[in-house]
Amino acid sequence: MRHLQNRKHKMKCLVCGREFVGTQSAKYCPDCRTERYHARTGTKVEKVCAVCGKKFLGCYGAKYCPDCRQLRREQSMLETRERLKNKTACVIGKTKWRCGYCGKEFVITSPNNKYCPKCRKDARNALRRKSYREHVTQCPEKMARKRKATHYRNRFCAVCGTPITKNTSTSICDDPKCRKRLDYFWTARRSYNYGRRKRPPTMEAARKRFGIVYHQPVMDYETTASHHDLF
Repeated sequence: MRHLQNRKHKMKCLVCGREFVGTQSAKYCPDCRTERYHARTGTKVEKVCAVCGKKFLGCYGAKYCPDCRQLRREQSMLETRERLKNKTACVIGKTKWRCGYCGKEFVITSPNNKYCPKCRKDARNALRRKSYREHVTQCPEKMARKRKATHYRNRFCAVCGTPITKNTSTSICDDPKCRKRLDYFWTARRSYNYGRRKRPPTMEAARKRFGIVYHQPVMDYETTASHHDLF
């Protein structure tokens, strides 16, 4: 029956009423699906188009409004056709481009190459940091809530429940016995994944095995990173 569900059909969008080709379980067209996702997650913010200057709602990496984006797409397709017609398109393995990060020439291995192999990782990390800083300045309230929810404080040991005083990403306390008990738990979990155990291990069973009294902490979920809830 799965091959019938994955078969493409002509469907009608429940939001805009436009017909589209999709699976039998599809309810919305691609555009409405994207809009519903961004509306549910709150990832879109108010942006200014780099071409016409009009304000629009877009993700933190968006530069153009929907109208200018479509025009740039069409212009890019025309330029690609002209390069193919004039035989000036890049040839993978032969064409040399200049790196946009260090300025050295290199032979491309993909038409999307902008940087040489040595600078590729550093350039991408720099672009990610730049876009992230712009996103932080555009929606400070959302980023403040995110930092507050993931701040390393009010955390408790996943094994015994005692408070963790270190300002690190660890999920257990300073007691070396808790480290051994946590290693035992993950060893049992791997044995279950490989089929050596019949039942999946739980942290409660490990606590009973070692005679640990778990102190249930009082959590403040607005300011706590609840690592202990993973088990």
